[in-house]
Amino acid sequence: MDAPPAQAAGYPVAPSPEGAEKADETDEDYDLTDLRGLLKFLCDSNIILIRGQFLKKLLDKGRAWPRRQELEQEAAAAGNATEFFIDRQRMSSLSSLPLPADWAKERDCPFVAISHCWEAREHPDPSRHQLRLVVKHMQNLDSPTLPTSWLMRGHLPQDYYFFIDFMSLYQYERCAEEQNRSFKAAMRNMQVVYCHECTQTWRVESLAPEMEEEAASIRVDIWDDAKKKMRLSLMSRLTANRTPYRRRGWCVAELQWSKARSASEKTHIIDDADAMPKYGREAPMPPNIFEDRVEKEDLVFTHRGDAKPVLDLQKKIFEKKAKVTDMLLLQDLPKEELQILAAAIPLYPRLKRLELRHCEFEAGDSRPLLEALFASSIQELLIEDCEDLLPFLEAWRKLVEEPSSVGKACRGPTSISLRKNNITDSGAQVLIQTLRKSSLYMQVILEQNPIREATTKALRLANAILAIKFQQQERLDLSQADLGDYDAEVLAEVLQSNCSVTEINLRHNKIGDVGVQALAEVFKVHCSIKKIDLSWNKVGLVGAQALAKAMEMNPAIKSVELSKCEIGDLGEKTMKLAHAISAIKFSKGVEVDLSRAGLGDSDAEALAEVIKMSSSIESIDLGSNQIGDVGTQALAEAFKASRSFHTMTLSKNRVGDVGAQAIIQAIQESSACKQAFLEGNQIQEAAMKAVELANQISNIKFREEVQIGNLNIEIKEVRILTLSCKRLGDSDAEALAEAIKVSPSIESIDLSSNQIGDMGAKALAEACKVSSSIRRIELASNHIGDAGAQAFAEAIRASHSLIYIDLTFNKMKDQGVKAVSDAVRDSSSNKEAFLEGNVIQDATIKALQAAKVISVIRFKEAPAEVRLRDMLLADPDAIALAEAIKMKSSIRKLDLRWNQIGDCGARALVEAIKVTPSIESIDLRSNQIGDAGAQLLAEVIRSSSLLTWIEVSSNRIGDVGTQALAEVLASNSSITEINLQHNKIGDAGVQALAEVFKVHCSIKKIDLSRNKVGLVGAQALAKAMEMNPAIKSVELSQCEIGDLGEKTMKLAHAISAIKFSKGVEVDLSRAGLEDSDAETLAEAIKMSYSIETVRLGENRIGDVGASALAEAAAVSSSLLTLDLGSNRIGNLGAQAFAEAIKTHSSLRYVDLSWNQIGDAGAQVLAEAFNQSSALRQLVLKVNNIEDAGAKALEAAEASGAGRWKSISWAPTRSMHLLEQAREQRGGAGITWAPSQSELLKQMQRMKPHR
Repeated sequence: MDAPPAQAAGYPVAPSPEGAEKADETDEDYDLTDLRGLLKFLCDSNIILIRGQFLKKLLDKGRAWPRRQELEQEAAAAGNATEFFIDRQRMSSLSSLPLPADWAKERDCPFVAISHCWEAREHPDPSRHQLRLVVKHMQNLDSPTLPTSWLMRGHLPQDYYFFIDFMSLYQYERCAEEQNRSFKAAMRNMQVVYCHECTQTWRVESLAPEMEEEAASIRVDIWDDAKKKMRLSLMSRLTANRTPYRRRGWCVAELQWSKARSASEKTHIIDDADAMPKYGREAPMPPNIFEDRVEKEDLVFTHRGDAKPVLDLQKKIFEKKAKVTDMLLLQDLPKEELQILAAAIPLYPRLKRLELRHCEFEAGDSRPLLEALFASSIQELLIEDCEDLLPFLEAWRKLVEEPSSVGKACRGPTSISLRKNNITDSGAQVLIQTLRKSSLYMQVILEQNPIREATTKALRLANAILAIKFQQQERLDLSQADLGDYDAEVLAEVLQSNCSVTEINLRHNKIGDVGVQALAEVFKVHCSIKKIDLSWNKVGLVGAQALAKAMEMNPAIKSVELSKCEIGDLGEKTMKLAHAISAIKFSKGVEVDLSRAGLGDSDAEALAEVIKMSSSIESIDLGSNQIGDVGTQALAEAFKASRSFHTMTLSKNRVGDVGAQAIIQAIQESSACKQAFLEGNQIQEAAMKAVELANQISNIKFREEVQIGNLNIEIKEVRILTLSCKRLGDSDAEALAEAIKVSPSIESIDLSSNQIGDMGAKALAEACKVSSSIRRIELASNHIGDAGAQAFAEAIRASHSLIYIDLTFNKMKDQGVKAVSDAVRDSSSNKEAFLEGNVIQDATIKALQAAKVISVIRFKEAPAEVRLRDMLLADPDAIALAEAIKMKSSIRKLDLRWNQIGDCGARALVEAIKVTPSIESIDLRSNQIGDAGAQLLAEVIRSSSLLTWIEVSSNRIGDVGTQALAEVLASNSSITEINLQHNKIGDAGVQALAEVFKVHCSIKKIDLSRNKVGLVGAQALAKAMEMNPAIKSVELSQCEIGDLGEKTMKLAHAISAIKFSKGVEVDLSRAGLEDSDAETLAEAIKMSYSIETVRLGENRIGDVGASALAEAAAVSSSLLTLDLGSNRIGNLGAQAFAEAIKTHSSLRYVDLSWNQIGDAGAQVLAEAFNQSSALRQLVLKVNNIEDAGAKALEAAEASGAGRWKSISWAPTRSMHLLEQAREQRGGAGITWAPSQSELLKQMQRMKPHR
């Protein structure tokens, strides 16, 4: 913004400087970093921000900037002010929304202040020059990234928002009081818009080209003070002001305010890019320099008194920003601006980080800037993308070399990044020299510069030396730095005066024995060094020995790493031994691991001497070495002498019986508990057992408590021991087992949810055998398999005290689970085992369930009904059950169907039943009982007063067993049903049963299906059925009786029903009956007083059989329906039935369809039909009836039409005459079908009558 020039007569005058000074006294202190401070100023001053899209529309329409007053009127007319600008109401709502912490970056800043010249008194941009530049620059940029909360809630559209004084502030003439208040409030703190961290400044420094023709034609709206309204005026008539931007006082003030931001990139020149200089940005200018420049450059102000307020305000803003700024980001600074920056840096008391990108260092004097940097509070300095920094680096080196220039009062940056500056090896070497001579601590980074790897490594060393010198680092990392012996010696020299470094990483270098020896001398006395890594170097045995000596002398050193060096096996052994000796000498509660260290007798002797002097060593592992009897004897002496030393492992060495005896003696003579492990040596079995015994005795002798896992257990007093969820393994279980063996008090142990496997389970099981107190052990959710389960099965059998064991959710399979279950089942006392949740099949699950039931029956109250269906019980289970049910008077029923019980199990059950007289019912269906078992069962049925029968279907009973059962049946009159299906019964067995069935008074239903019964057996059963009226059903399906046998059984069922039942309906359709069978059936019908229906369709009955049946029908007084369809009956049979129909008073329905009856038969049947008063329907379909027979039938039907009588038949020839007769009667009483399809339909309709 630039105030208009001195105004002509009649144009009002702007506020005086005195007024400005007075206003300054009431300035509000707005926060210049928080967005809310900016929004508060805009709201307090009622400033509007113009949308970028509106500026584009203005340019597209060729319009100039309107005054704010006219802009508001235009927005009101449009009805949507947001399309033009945002006002204080919208900005007030933004201040309450959340805002990302790092939002105020250049690309994210949507708020832009335009700094420009007023090119005419009446209008700042009459030619639209400035408008074109603003819109062009805006279109070249991406849209700003607004906070999501603003966009999602529709508070602010995606756009740039501009402060342009002519449109954002109320212009002359301000008629309303609010317009004057707003203008004055804005002028008091106008600097906020230009220096706030959440705004950008776009500068238009150029003036519009002078074009007389264009000026003569362009019109612009201006305020006419005389007429008090807006009017159009030619641009050529306006009062022009061609003063350059840099000579206008308020423009320069806006520039200075903008430069006060922490990032110079937030201030842009948006004029033609081709005219922009390479280094075109400016640094924050100290107030004193600005004052000098104002005096020298003769700036033009709107009023003569404006210079002082501008200077005062620039000083105020600079100082305010400098006090709070901790980071400056400056770029594109020319050399002159770097000099200004040098003067400004001391004025920033809190500045911690300075970034200089793409600045002009090559031609400038860098000493003032360097002096300012090293006298400042800056901790981080970043110089990036600058050309030819060598003069700057040389100046830096010279400054460091002058003792008076950099004193103790200097601070300077500690981290200096010079990445991406095209620094070569020569510049890097200057830096290295500077670092070596520096009396200040700093670390220099030269990434992404064209320097060699060797130079980079030298720089790393220089940085490290400075860090050591100034005690700035605890961890020193110089890995892969190409260091040699000389560098190691330099490091050693520097480390002598250092007491802060605790870790040194020198991996992957070229340090040899000479360098390591120099370092080792320092390590001997260094007070803080703990960890040293020299792996992947050229260290040999000499260096390893020097480091080992340092470790033995310095208690601070805990670790020295020499892997992938050239120390050889001897060197590795030396280092391991040194680590161990250091730990033994200087640490407490030491557990030393020297397994696989290649130690021999001499090493063991040296180690023993150190152990004798130690009061802190507790255990040592020397397994898999080469220690023999000599070294073992020395270690045994140390073992005995040290009270703290309780565990020594010498497994897999060369120890013989002599060494073992020394160890045994040390354990026995020691006044403390000792444990030694010597497995895998050259010791005889007897000596090994002696060592193990010595360990156990020492453990029990000196410990009232035993350590199991991380717990100490008082084995001599505890009764209930809970160790669940302690991650105990086999070794812990073995230790606990030893404690159980000697403990007189432990009764219950909970070891659930641990990691105990078979080995631990075996040890615990063995302890349970020995212990007389243990009653309960819980091992759920461990890793016990079949081997452990079998061990516990043995313990259950052997222990009298163990009554409860929980092995649920382990890794046992069928074999192990079954072993435990069987042990519990066979126990003579009440014991419980829980085995669910293991990896077992259904069969084993059922066995467990059965074992529980048997145990309940045996040791608790027995139920009235024992149900063990489908439990896969075998003979051993049946034997156990038999023992359980003996003398249990409460048991009434045994349901053992669907198991695998054989003759042995049956024998045991029979013995139990003999002494348990209360049993009334036994179900042994679907087992494996044979003849022997059946004979025993038959015997017990005879001897029992309550047991009448035993269900034994689906077993393996043959003829012998069946004969025994038949004898039982003969003497038992209460049985009504016999089910012996699915056995192995043949004709002999069935004949024995049939003899009984002939006279048995109560038997009704017999099932012998799925046996080996043949025709002989079937005939015997048929004879029994015909003789015994009680028998209602005999089932022989899936036997070997053949078609004849099946016919025999069907006929027997029918004859039995006819003879012995009432209201009988006999259906022997499709039974394969012939004339002889029909004659037999006819004899039965003659003697029956209750038969009503006989269906014999689809057989092979001819005239002989039909004549016999007709004779029987004539005799019977109860027969109502007779179906003989689909047989072989001809005219003779028809004549016999005609006679029967005439004489028989009860027969109402006769079906002779599908036979061989001709006209003669049809005629006699028609005559009989006419004479019968009882017969209602006669069916003669599909016979050999032709015209003569059909005519007789038609006549018979016609005569009986009024008596609800009908004849059904199907003609085989033309029915012309009969058709005419039928038509004359109106089609009543006869149905016939000229086509085969109609014939079939008639047959289907007649089916229900059969």
